[in-house]
Amino acid sequence: MSEGGDQEQKDPGKGFAGLSSMVSDVDGTLVQPARTPQAPKQPDPTGTAPATPDSSQRPYQAPPQPTGGSGAGKWLLGVGAVVGVLWLVAQSGDKTSAPAPAYTPSEPPRSAALPSPTWQPPVVPPPPPSRPVEDRPPVGTGIVLSNSQIRYCLAEDIRMTAAKSVISGYNEADVDRFNGMVADYNSRCSSFKYRRGSLESARAEVESTRAELEAEGRGRFRQEPPKRRPKVGGSGQALQDSIASALATRDGDGPRLQFSDEDSRNRYEQWQTRTSPHLAAIKDEATRQEFLRTVWYESARAGLEPNLVLGLVQVASAFRKYAISESGARGYMQVAPSWSDEIGDGDAAKLFHMQANLRFGCVILRHFQDAEGGDMQAALRAYHEQAEGRFANLPKASPASFAQRVLKARSTWAARAAAGADPAEKVDLTTMRGAVQPPAAIDPGERAGASSLQEGRQGTLQDQVAGRPLDVPTPGLTPSGTVASSSGATDPTASEQAAIERACETTRRISGDVAYNACLAREVSSLKSSGGRPDLSMASEAERSAIERACETTQRISGPGAYYGCLVRERSALRSSGGRPDLSHASDAERVAIERACETTQRISGPGAYYECLRREGASLRASGGRPDLSTASDSERMAIERACETTQRISGPGSHYACLRRELAGLRASGGPPDLSRLSSGQQASIERACETTQRISGPGAYYGCLRRELAQVSSR
Repeated sequence: MSEGGDQEQKDPGKGFAGLSSMVSDVDGTLVQPARTPQAPKQPDPTGTAPATPDSSQRPYQAPPQPTGGSGAGKWLLGVGAVVGVLWLVAQSGDKTSAPAPAYTPSEPPRSAALPSPTWQPPVVPPPPPSRPVEDRPPVGTGIVLSNSQIRYCLAEDIRMTAAKSVISGYNEADVDRFNGMVADYNSRCSSFKYRRGSLESARAEVESTRAELEAEGRGRFRQEPPKRRPKVGGSGQALQDSIASALATRDGDGPRLQFSDEDSRNRYEQWQTRTSPHLAAIKDEATRQEFLRTVWYESARAGLEPNLVLGLVQVASAFRKYAISESGARGYMQVAPSWSDEIGDGDAAKLFHMQANLRFGCVILRHFQDAEGGDMQAALRAYHEQAEGRFANLPKASPASFAQRVLKARSTWAARAAAGADPAEKVDLTTMRGAVQPPAAIDPGERAGASSLQEGRQGTLQDQVAGRPLDVPTPGLTPSGTVASSSGATDPTASEQAAIERACETTRRISGDVAYNACLAREVSSLKSSGGRPDLSMASEAERSAIERACETTQRISGPGAYYGCLVRERSALRSSGGRPDLSHASDAERVAIERACETTQRISGPGAYYECLRREGASLRASGGRPDLSTASDSERMAIERACETTQRISGPGSHYACLRRELAGLRASGGPPDLSRLSSGQQASIERACETTQRISGPGAYYGCLRRELAQVSSR
């Protein structure tokens, strides 16, 4: 066994690779039993082999166990151990992957094997950035605001700017609400103090959410989407019967009005007389009277107010009979051609006939009003949709804006119809807004007329189906006297009344009825004190056009009194100017330059101011002595002088231009010419020329040479 121990010391730590040698070192010889020791034999000095002892003389020994089979078993055990260790190593490597399921199906062929999916954690999107906190600041000015209060002011400004872009100017409620928001914002954020750096940081935070803030602002005044056109449904046959008789009419025939009493006739004649002067778009007098008669008839037949029909025609087609919109809507009331197939005879060309077009429009509008439960604004929005939102006179407008425009036009026509009561009676413009009149001011006869109109409309449809002639009761305002004359010295004409209303419209929207009535009173007083429209017959046609153009802005934003005052001032300026001055002493190029110099005055002022400008420029040309002689200057110096006076040449007359040339030439002579820079190095020369580069561009050569001389003196003194 000591022999095995020595071997272990010689080959320590063999590992797995030394298993075979370790197995081979195992001694399988059985231990011999104890024997009597014998003296060792001496070797033969002759070197011969010792003689084999006789078997009879050897002691008995147990037969040795066969060792061949035992060695093979050890080798098998060693190989098995190696295989087992390798298998364990492989299994330990597989433990890093996901545990296999208990049931493993048969493995498909390697060529068809797909990569086994591996589990991946779900991707969680990053959370959206949090909205900066806003706090509404208190009312007041000069307050030191916190960061959150500054953010409110900046964010609210973005929201209100976006809200302003979607507000309809014809929706008084929205305009008033927006003005209230602006007033509240100004009371809190118009003037405040903040700590250094807080405004910039707050602005950066608010700008990151600009899109969201703009969406919030627009959402405050979001217009409701238009309702779909109500289906005709079961009322289709009734509508067809109502339309049928108008399809057989021709232009020039017109309806025959029948009145139940003399008061009804007087109301119609009064309405027709007061409305007709405002229909300048229809030139022919006979066509205009037929149009008004048809509007009265068809509106009464459909149970609508005639002023509402006039307002719709004005907004949709501007009273053009053959108007066609982008969507194909036709005629006065812009009826879509599809209605001809739906409730007509399929001939869309008849929509250009006066009575057929007005019959279609009135019947359709009344149908929408009934479908909307009597809500006229909703009915007008539906009427807007039947033309696909495209009218010949209003190609782009929202449904709410269209409805507001029509209702506003209706109020204007109602005011015109009620304006001229009695020639001896002063015009009271505070009653021109029919929408704000108290209910007590409505004549009982008007209420009775409206009631009979509804009854007449129902009877009309029944009579039309039965084929009997129509007898429509015609409502109207209670007559209050004869028709007022528009030529009275104290009474405004229809156009003057419209101008006064227009001048005070903004006041009505933002300040209310009290301020509106006060504005009307001021405009009427201004009109009376102006003495009326001045006589411009002493001016030529071109001069009259120039005077009206000069007062155009005043006409748009002010009342007729201020407009007439502007005309009087321009007429006086024309008289005092002495007419157009004589410019024959100037050359063609000089006359063109003089007129160009006075072009702005011609555009924004009257002919009197324009003639004065021409006279001043002519006198300046005479005083200038003509164009100076620049032959003493070199080519480059002449170009520099011309460039220095180029602006004067563009905006002033030739006299100022020649004076500029003369000044620059005198400056060139006084400068003594260009200084000598040859003694300087190239770098110093470039530095001096660069310092005077701006002077060279905007001034003449004299100033440029002076600049070079000053720079040279500074370099020499160093």
